[in-house]
Amino acid sequence: DTSALFGMTPFQRLGRRNIESGFQEDFHFLLESRSDLGWRTNRAIEHVFYFHPNCKVVVHSNQITLADLEIFVETGYNLVVQPYNLDSLLKEEFPSYKSPKDELLQGSLPLLLLRKHGGIYLSKDTLLLQRIPEDLEE
Repeated sequence: DTSALFGMTPFQRLGRRNIESGFQEDFHFLLESRSDLGWRTNRAIEHVFYFHPNCKVVVHSNQITLADLEIFVETGYNLVVQPYNLDSLLKEEFPSYKSPKDELLQGSLPLLLLRKHGGIYLSKDTLLLQRIPEDLEE
């Protein structure tokens, strides 16, 4: 945030260990509205990039754009914003699905996204305290 305020962003990715890894490092955040943006969400994303500087962070949102999180892209991190459609995800997973959305199905959205894309889902309030071990993939 300070680097953006003063117009100075680092020229390289910063992180604990800037090493290449074969470990599938896709991290997913689900942000439903612009009100989900703020310092907590920024810190959660920063912590992911600190411990996994070569990872890809996918923010699933229908209201937030890449411009809202541009500081991470300017710094050289791999962050994308991807819209989602709950009905199409449900139809892909359950071909016989025909009912309208309800609260129970909305809660299953993170699981549907992970099933489709793989990776690790984190809440906007989750701060990593250490690198996620590669043996979790097994």
